[in-house]
Amino acid sequence: MACTPQNITCNYDPGSINYFTGQVEQTAYNYLLNQAACIAFVVVFGLSAALHLGQAIWSRQSWLIWTLTAGAVGECIGWSGRLWSSVAEHWNPADGGFYDIDANGTSFLMQISTLIISPAFMAAGNYILLGRIIPILGSKYSFIHPLSYTIVFVIGDLISLVIQAVGGGQASAADNLEDANKGAKVMVGGVMFQIVVMAAYSMVLVLFVYRYKTDRPLRSRQIQLFTWWPNALRTRRFKKPSAPMIKNRKEKRGSVVTAGSPYTTTIEDEEAMAAPARVGSGLTDQAFLVADKEGRGTGKSEVAPVVTTRTGGFGNNGEGIVYSPREVRGAEILLWACAASTLLIFIRYVVSSSL
Repeated sequence: MACTPQNITCNYDPGSINYFTGQVEQTAYNYLLNQAACIAFVVVFGLSAALHLGQAIWSRQSWLIWTLTAGAVGECIGWSGRLWSSVAEHWNPADGGFYDIDANGTSFLMQISTLIISPAFMAAGNYILLGRIIPILGSKYSFIHPLSYTIVFVIGDLISLVIQAVGGGQASAADNLEDANKGAKVMVGGVMFQIVVMAAYSMVLVLFVYRYKTDRPLRSRQIQLFTWWPNALRTRRFKKPSAPMIKNRKEKRGSVVTAGSPYTTTIEDEEAMAAPARVGSGLTDQAFLVADKEGRGTGKSEVAPVVTTRTGGFGNNGEGIVYSPREVRGAEILLWACAASTLLIFIRYVVSSSL
């Protein structure tokens, strides 16, 4: 029955108590949306997505696109859905009076799916980021090889993402409230699995920070999982060399010099080139690398070793890589940013799973 002034079941007082339930009936959000806040979050995450995409292209770090950029895009879509709901939200006087968003229930499904799934992409970015930070600050403080635990946590993140996507699909395709609730429970299950993964990651992160800040290097061999990982599927930074080589190049010419030169560079393991050893020099390997990089105190004449500060980009795990103090300070800042981001994502998951 349509609402008319004569219909006593209609309530024309917005935000008042429903005649039949005795309480204020909200929409599916259970609170009134703040339109200004929705606009602010759309702008913030939109800018974040644009900045991360630009950073990924400029630095040639493709992993930023499918992690942090994808997560920011998802958040932007989700908050756009909430903005849509806030615009459509209104007071319906029928049936005792309640807040309604009419046919725009699509906006609710749009935001709930993307806002729950998006943090998983950002968590994956943190997993990879820590794997790039550790080699700069010191692999000796991490009891697990950076590539190993990055693979473990990213796989766990993908599993939780698939579970959440399945639940979101079920909720979106549901024809009734019961089926929608079943999909929501599946999504919550994926969130709970993600919480377990993030808790394990947080333990690794805290342990590394503790060892680094207190200068407690490992006394045992670093754990390296996935030694069976096919070489064809490895990233360029971690490919195995085809054959051990001993080679040198003349400075600024690139010509190859045979073994027996006073400077030698060897490939000791699968990760990267080891530090070049100066035969007859009083300098340690690390000191020699720094001195050679600055062109002083090495006693070299016309032959120089292959001293490379990068062989695979940011956070190369090679033991012979020399990082400047500025790069180390930058890695420390990123480490704290990674810890803060992980904490906020963890809180976000706990809150969403309790709703």
